[in-house]
Amino acid sequence: MCKYLVSGPSTLYGEVKISPAKNSVLTIICASILLAGEVLIKDCPDILDVRVMCEILKSIGATTLWTKEGLTVNTKNIFTTILPKQKTAKIRASFFMVGPMLARFKTVTVSKPGGCKIGERPLDIHLDGLKKLGASIKENEEEYLITANLLKGAKITLRYPSVGATENLILASVFAKGETNLINVAKEPEVVDLCNYLNACGAKIKGIGSQNLTILGVESLCKSISYTPIPDRIETGTFLLLSYLLDSNVQITNINLQNIYDLTKKINNITCKNSGIYVKIYSDKLYIRSKGEKYSLGDFTTSPYPGFATDLHPIMSAVGLGVRGQTKITETVFDSRFMYLKEFAKMGAKFSLNGNTVTIFGKGENIHGAHLVCPDLRGGASLVVASLSAQGDSVIEKVAYIMRGYSQFDKKLQSLGAKIKLIDGDYIDD
Repeated sequence: MCKYLVSGPSTLYGEVKISPAKNSVLTIICASILLAGEVLIKDCPDILDVRVMCEILKSIGATTLWTKEGLTVNTKNIFTTILPKQKTAKIRASFFMVGPMLARFKTVTVSKPGGCKIGERPLDIHLDGLKKLGASIKENEEEYLITANLLKGAKITLRYPSVGATENLILASVFAKGETNLINVAKEPEVVDLCNYLNACGAKIKGIGSQNLTILGVESLCKSISYTPIPDRIETGTFLLLSYLLDSNVQITNINLQNIYDLTKKINNITCKNSGIYVKIYSDKLYIRSKGEKYSLGDFTTSPYPGFATDLHPIMSAVGLGVRGQTKITETVFDSRFMYLKEFAKMGAKFSLNGNTVTIFGKGENIHGAHLVCPDLRGGASLVVASLSAQGDSVIEKVAYIMRGYSQFDKKLQSLGAKIKLIDGDYIDD
């Protein structure tokens, strides 16, 4: 089982390129089922979730090929609508195959999804929407059998702007007869990216980026396309926050400023307290210099986009350990997002948890290295951030969680001078 050995405190210097967004790539891979042809996902990140998704596709007859350009997926010869239980149980995003499988083949059997245990993540919004499109759903303790002889456009109001449900219903509606109106949908950049990708393939989706989408059903999509997904805003935020926390001189390339603007604004506001903080933003990159005393970036409440991303919550908590002042984060999206706090306590962190609000008390001169265990993807990344600013060595176990969403995380950090290395194996064996 692979681990990270991290030595702190580190300083960072150099340039790091952000990978395409994990949550865009995964849904685009699922959407490839609709094309019944070949899709080249340019610069596709080599992360565990993508590998698992490829395994699922290959097990039902698709082919996948990694090249220097990216990942090529061909779904022309899919021969079964039963998704493999052992593989789909590993990754929650596998459930996003339901929409395109139903649209193309009129039936799909899928196990109840896995993924990080970060709180209640109900599927009722997905299933209620599919029913309104004409699907019939049977379930047992382990799986769903979903069928639809004919999908028809419908007006569907989501009770909550769920990203996954929005994407699944978009994918199911592309071939539906007539017009589908999706109301109160998620507006996350990854949803926008999926819509732009589908329109590039020949779909007819209007209202992209708003709370209401209109999808006019088409008979087919193109059979071949290449597409570059948007940059990963969570990876961008992780490197930006880490660069703020540590003494650094870093350029972050391949970014989308709009998707992280509020975060850069927060850091820029600190410059009045510390002249050693400097951020310069270009169209697709930013430069950050961070020296001297660091201060809390304030209070945060997670919420759907354009609010503060729940995936950055643990990272912001790790930053709070090493800065002056208190950092308060209220979690409104996932109710079990706080499992990383148990690991922080091993490092000597001081914090309080009151309901769904955590208060981190910095500055932690007493924060030290420890033997840590990743609780989930973003919680695991927060342990790396905390360890890079702590005194001494940390061993972090179960780093395969991190590798689910960060491409070559340790190597990118090493390129900046961070003291981190992979030990006891590689990420294939975890």
